[in-house]
Amino acid sequence: MQSGIVFGSNNRYLGVQVESHQNGIIIWKVANGSPATRVYDTSSRRYMSLEPGDIIQTVNGVRVFDPDQFVHLILTGPPVSIIGVWDVRNHFIRFLAAGVGPSYEISAYLNQGNRNLNNKNTSSIQSISPKYQSISAPQKRAEIQILEVQIQSLNRKIQDQERNCSEYAKWGDKKPGATNLMLQNSARSLLETYEKQKRDLEMKKSKLESGM
Repeated sequence: MQSGIVFGSNNRYLGVQVESHQNGIIIWKVANGSPATRVYDTSSRRYMSLEPGDIIQTVNGVRVFDPDQFVHLILTGPPVSIIGVWDVRNHFIRFLAAGVGPSYEISAYLNQGNRNLNNKNTSSIQSISPKYQSISAPQKRAEIQILEVQIQSLNRKIQDQERNCSEYAKWGDKKPGATNLMLQNSARSLLETYEKQKRDLEMKKSKLESGM
């Protein structure tokens, strides 16, 4: 199935042909000169191209399961979409900012971010760490969306671990023992780790948002 190659110039498109995959949707063709050939890697802060074999897992924080859903998310999303892609060559996930809308929409979207940044008072901007002061408003927007995806993932892990803690406690009540106690302690420790990670991410997100 194809996604985003034949759409008109006034529609959103990425420029890849994809098909379903057990971990998302896999790219098997990239259109020459399409937005997919110039996406911004928010980790390395460099431009790159999507490649056949890459697996798209999320679009704007939403888990992608089939090509039709992918097309819908691109068409109905912002002109700059954040795409989570599993890089099969380097074996890690990249979060990529892709300009999928018409150029005038992309410019307005990015300029809006710059105006929001300029409207903040000096003390608010200075309160951001040097790391965040050094990046542009569009980059901040992209990093905020990445943090939101990571926070959502931790929320699910926290919920799962809370259920584990509850189950282990029930088992311990029915059949006390060293093994059950060890499981309970391990589950609580992991839950605390996830909660701390979530607080750290929320703090980073708050610092970024204070400069938008």
